[in-house]
Amino acid sequence: EHMGDGGMMDGRHHLRISLRDALMMIGTYARRSVAEQVRSVAFIILYLFVFQTLILKSPVENALALASGIALVVAGLTLFLEGVLRGLMPLGERVGIALPSRCGIAVIVLFGILVGNGATLAEPAIAVLRSAGARVTAWEAPLLYVLLEKNTDYLVVAIALGVGAAVATGVTRFYYGFSIKLILFTVIPVLIAVTVAYHFEPNLATIVGLAWDSGAVTTGPVTVPLVLALGIGVSRATGKGTGASNGFGVIMLASALPVLAVLALGAIVNRTVPAPTAETTFFSPRYRDRALGIFASEDELLRHAFLRGSAAGRQAFFADEHEYRAAVVSLFTDPGFRERILGDMDPIAWLQGRASEEEMRLAGPHVRIPRARPLPPESVGEVLRQES
Repeated sequence: EHMGDGGMMDGRHHLRISLRDALMMIGTYARRSVAEQVRSVAFIILYLFVFQTLILKSPVENALALASGIALVVAGLTLFLEGVLRGLMPLGERVGIALPSRCGIAVIVLFGILVGNGATLAEPAIAVLRSAGARVTAWEAPLLYVLLEKNTDYLVVAIALGVGAAVATGVTRFYYGFSIKLILFTVIPVLIAVTVAYHFEPNLATIVGLAWDSGAVTTGPVTVPLVLALGIGVSRATGKGTGASNGFGVIMLASALPVLAVLALGAIVNRTVPAPTAETTFFSPRYRDRALGIFASEDELLRHAFLRGSAAGRQAFFADEHEYRAAVVSLFTDPGFRERILGDMDPIAWLQGRASEEEMRLAGPHVRIPRARPLPPESVGEVLRQES
């Protein structure tokens, strides 16, 4: 560089790269990134291929579609990890570095809570919880049904609060530099003790699996990089901790505290939920007051009987046999009643999927039921191929 009156004019060297060289460098980098993802998925793909061809004795069909799907997986993983490494983690680290110099511990803790809540709501796996209750029945697991069907928003908020508390605790730990071991050695035994205690209560026992699964879905591709980067930034800014390794305990805490939050939510909701019982008892008129503690109206309760119950449960709902038969017939003769009970479900689909032989006989004079052709038996390999 040429010197000016007081020193170097710019202080920076400008390197000119031709378009051809730039494309070559980008191509080399992209090949390396893609190769890393190919190596990461190659073993499981090879294992499935060998298992299907040698163990199940089933040929691989739709090879082009399978290859295209695998290519999309590799491309998606490559782009996702590139985005995390180039965007999400640097942003979290910069925020973590700037926070201690500009804000007090109270603001930092509040920021940690909000980040934990936001990251949890952004996790793709959280959306699975909203559809997980599709086959849960209100008489077998009333509390689980309420959490998954009626209070899903409360469930997601409880998980988010658990992650927010974990991130806030982690940020405080980064700020003051204390060990997280004492917290973990306290929280984990409490979780185990509560889990064991819940096992002896029929309603609470049904949500133990949900609670622990809720802790697993929080540590996903959004929360983990963000929390780690935030911890690295705060540790560097305060000069405490051990840098990158200082953030890993918080991930454990971000899994444990949502479990505790869901267990606590279950204990609160359980006070207004009836105990598990037999299907016929649950839908019977003498149990109606307790069943309506879960459902808003008798129509909603009857809808649950038709969509998820058996013929015995539906029959138990009515005071006598005549009312039960009239209700089945009304599904096909009264459009208003059908809409209230089946909603958007096709009544023919209900007949073929849920109705008993007696109910099909009652509906026979009022609807034409298509004759189902028998399906040939499928091999295990065929089932795996269709569901893959």
